[in-house]
Amino acid sequence: MHADNAGDPQEGKPESGKGYGASDAIDAALKFVECINRADLDGLIALMTHDHVFIDLVGEEHAGRETMKDAWGEYFSTCPEYMIHLSAVYSQPGRVLLVGRTTGSHLKQPRAVEFNSGTLIWVAEIEAGRLSLWRLLHDTAEARAALGIPGDDHPP
Repeated sequence: MHADNAGDPQEGKPESGKGYGASDAIDAALKFVECINRADLDGLIALMTHDHVFIDLVGEEHAGRETMKDAWGEYFSTCPEYMIHLSAVYSQPGRVLLVGRTTGSHLKQPRAVEFNSGTLIWVAEIEAGRLSLWRLLHDTAEARAALGIPGDDHPP
């Protein structure tokens, strides 16, 4: 992504014959997390496709870049200390799977309590360096098996 294309998520797609590899997909997913951790709404939106979909932990879908701009803006206002702390990153064709914990979320728990309350999995589907999907899942053996994540590094 070039800085001059940051405002329009549909610009800056790779030229014909130039694809995005696994490291580019990982980079896009990590930049997305960095924007969340900085509460950088403009940066976050710039990393979304126009038809971006967010699926929360209860399975509710929220579609569209503008919908997510409003939602993330409200979340950052409500939870200014929200942070994602990653412990593992896995790359698969077209998507990146991130495992970690959060602090400062809407749960309003003390940081140590929330951090130690369990891990989550974030699924990021990447198209041309931008996220078309951001999905949260509880880190369970079933979720890991369905996603093809090894279970041997599953935290307690």
